[in-house]
Amino acid sequence: MKTWIILGITVLFGVGLFISTQLEASTVEEPSLDLESMIVLALEDEYHAKATYEVIIEQYGEITPFTNIVQAEETHIQLLLPLFESYDITLPEALDKDTLDVPSSIDALLQIGIDAEIANIALYEAFLETDLPNDVQIVFQKLMAASENHLNAFTKALQGSLGQGNSTDSIGLKNTQKHLNQRTSLEPKCGA
Repeated sequence: MKTWIILGITVLFGVGLFISTQLEASTVEEPSLDLESMIVLALEDEYHAKATYEVIIEQYGEITPFTNIVQAEETHIQLLLPLFESYDITLPEALDKDTLDVPSSIDALLQIGIDAEIANIALYEAFLETDLPNDVQIVFQKLMAASENHLNAFTKALQGSLGQGNSTDSIGLKNTQKHLNQRTSLEPKCGA
């Protein structure tokens, strides 16, 4: 069980480093996995996802599925906040969006989403293997289910961008065409 928790955290930190979050070496240490650490790590992860998707939208415009998922990340944050009060945990600061760099291709952006959601699922699976209070368990289950939905959305979008989408689905065709149009005009909006 401990191996799964360490693996989940390692994957999560790896994805964070991949998308250029500036973590100082002193902050990357083997975390203690008590209840407080799990809740803080979950919120920091949601902050990171929301900030990343906001930067993508700011730089590249209204790209699906980022526009839908960024709103969901705020909901996830709101699910976690009551746990901080219930368990008297100090809130971590939100991530500074200025520390994030994002790639210049839509496929790379979608792959970031896929990798992040895979890491989230592994993280919540590991957390849910521990003995948790009922309220925390319910929140983590909801967040894991949301990550599974987000993974599906990013995967479908990436498959559509690679021409592998379901061509018999008229909604899929409309979304794929919209997505392809966005790909052809993919230039940062803020000169980055």
